[in-house]
Amino acid sequence: MELILPDAGGPGIFRSDGAKFSARAAAFMESWKTEPAEGDLPRFVMDLLGKEGLLGNLSGATGKSMKAVDGSARNTTGQGLKDYRYDRARWLRAAKWITDGFSSGETEARAQLLRIMALCWELFRSAKSKRGTLSFDDMICRAREAVEAEPSLPGRFLHVIVDEFQDTNSLQDELLSALAPPGTGTLFLVGDLQQSIYRFRHAEPGIFWRRI
Repeated sequence: MELILPDAGGPGIFRSDGAKFSARAAAFMESWKTEPAEGDLPRFVMDLLGKEGLLGNLSGATGKSMKAVDGSARNTTGQGLKDYRYDRARWLRAAKWITDGFSSGETEARAQLLRIMALCWELFRSAKSKRGTLSFDDMICRAREAVEAEPSLPGRFLHVIVDEFQDTNSLQDELLSALAPPGTGTLFLVGDLQQSIYRFRHAEPGIFWRRI
């Protein structure tokens, strides 16, 4: 956002537009004039993605500033604001996990646990690299990266069908989005939201719901 909002003309454009999004954008820029310190990251994420945050509710958002910020986001990140928010939903979950309903001591303890988890994850990645092994998630990530790196692949397939879509996780959905971007062909999804049984590998029935 430190590049997107100024590129869109902020804060000046937000003062000339009476839309609610403009007011949120102006308040966000005023609150976060510099890069947030590590201890402020949960609050920064809540101000950006939380229910009352800048991108928390884009339904019905209008105005020239909204269009300018959406265009700036597409130029800067390759994503419109809704996709930008969706791809960073895990940030919001982590911020809520740290801050929701806890004392300052508990909040700091949770932040420390996340740092330890991040360190363990890096050690796990390093161990896999040294052994030359891949996990199932690694294969999905590599496939997504390969598709994104080859401009001829997105949209190449006119018809894509995915079965058991209720058991799709966010990584698989990102791969599908890279392979079959909106408006490039027919995407046919088969599934039943009430039969999702793969939560243990982070299946999210809500992904199916958002698609339909």
